[in-house]
Amino acid sequence: MDSLIIRDLTMKDEYFVGTCSHVYESNDYDRCAEERIEFIRKYYKKGLRVKVALIDGEYAGFIHIIPIEISPFGPIGENLMSIPCLFVQPNFRKMGIGRKLIKEAFKEALKQDKNGLVTVGYSANLWFMPAEFFERVGFKVLKIEKMESLREKHPNYERILLWKTYDEDVEKPDFLRPNYKFNEVSGKVVVDVFYNTFCQISLIQLERVKRVIKEFSPHIILNLYNSEDREILLKYQIPQGVFINGTELGTLYGVSEYEIRKTIIKELKRIGG
Repeated sequence: MDSLIIRDLTMKDEYFVGTCSHVYESNDYDRCAEERIEFIRKYYKKGLRVKVALIDGEYAGFIHIIPIEISPFGPIGENLMSIPCLFVQPNFRKMGIGRKLIKEAFKEALKQDKNGLVTVGYSANLWFMPAEFFERVGFKVLKIEKMESLREKHPNYERILLWKTYDEDVEKPDFLRPNYKFNEVSGKVVVDVFYNTFCQISLIQLERVKRVIKEFSPHIILNLYNSEDREILLKYQIPQGVFINGTELGTLYGVSEYEIRKTIIKELKRIGG
């Protein structure tokens, strides 16, 4: 593929990567892009890298790799580079671009003297981070678990921990283990939001929550937990999520304003607010 170029992120690439390819689609995407780009710049000096793929000058995809010790998504481990996101544009899929991006990521892991790569993939033919792709490019499965928080809406979804290493004798990484406990406040609806400024979905659903709770502000307590804070991530082990009076909302693709509003109204009625 002579026309394929894979390069480290440049300023020219930031908008495409920052919007997760949703260029000029909405103000929400653009606002999120600014925060995502700030995240990338902040953590670049700590080892985060983004590899960008272009074909004939057109953006084809990208991969994020970040030292596992500072990743707001986990998993938990040491001396590995985590892949929180690998994306290839639909019209460029099945051309080997993802495989080449993985190859470049592995080179970067070696360059930074890491033991290899680790990621969390998904089953049930989910388009995002499909585990079967990572297995095809040499990753080995370490663990498979049902996604308990999504069991009702998506009973077949599984999260799969995979790694690609040159030294399998090193300590194996592990999944994050959610540790959330709801603290009730009499006469109030408590909204707990776990978020980070790397993930577009996380940022958009945080903005949705803030917009909706303004309608009910005297009756709401909003607690924010930024998983970029390592202490918070290790304590709760939740990279992103929305909980209203202890009930988690949403899917892998985030939660809608409608669902947030409906749940708040239901809880207000229950507590007589």
